[in-house]
Amino acid sequence: MGTIQTETRDPKGEMTRVEQTETREKTRWLGRYRAALEQEQALVEEYVSAFRESQALRRHIDFIYKNGSTYLCCNGNLLYHGCIPMTGDGQFARVRHGGKWYSGKSLLDYADIV
Repeated sequence: MGTIQTETRDPKGEMTRVEQTETREKTRWLGRYRAALEQEQALVEEYVSAFRESQALRRHIDFIYKNGSTYLCCNGNLLYHGCIPMTGDGQFARVRHGGKWYSGKSLLDYADIV
């Protein structure tokens, strides 16, 4: 184990030297933290795999494409399934697909025919 020395300003603005001793407990904590990160990464990978391979989700998406639409205008409201790409200033973002650019309604229409 070792000692770490840093300089910092105290509340009066004067420089003071601070020593921190690296202890076995800190080392153990760091090891547990790294192990937790690895476990979290494994869990995320498991969720992504389950999402990609889900037959129930595949049936749901197939149903939407066969029987519905990605959007519907009803009573002056836009109802949509999914998300619409937007820019930081609230405009429809342009998306390139198949060599053409789409945004807003044209993007939704294109999603319906793909």
